[in-house]
Amino acid sequence: MPWSRKNSSGAWREAVFVRACRMIALRCGNPELAPHQMAHELHISTSLLHRIFAERGHTVMTRVWEERVNRAAKLLANLDTAPRSITDIAFACGFNDSAHFTRAFAARKGMAPSQWRKQAA
Repeated sequence: MPWSRKNSSGAWREAVFVRACRMIALRCGNPELAPHQMAHELHISTSLLHRIFAERGHTVMTRVWEERVNRAAKLLANLDTAPRSITDIAFACGFNDSAHFTRAFAARKGMAPSQWRKQAA
């Protein structure tokens, strides 16, 4: 059977998902990162991007928030970043509001950022 986009759509969709995840990992610190921007850069529609993530049990923005929180957790636990404030780390990870950061962090990590930092020390 000759190659076609139709019979390789599973592999193609997986490649788009991997590229999107890589984009999120590289740009999660940008508070303006949004699905429509990502879809445009991937040369697909926003609805297709959402469908590709949904097929894998994710949403685009859930993946963005997870990446941001995970990056913040690493920075909070790193002794080299101990002098930085929690708010500074939140902004560096793409959050615009420290209260929202604290809620998102606690929801994903089970504790406040300050507790995470103390536990790591």
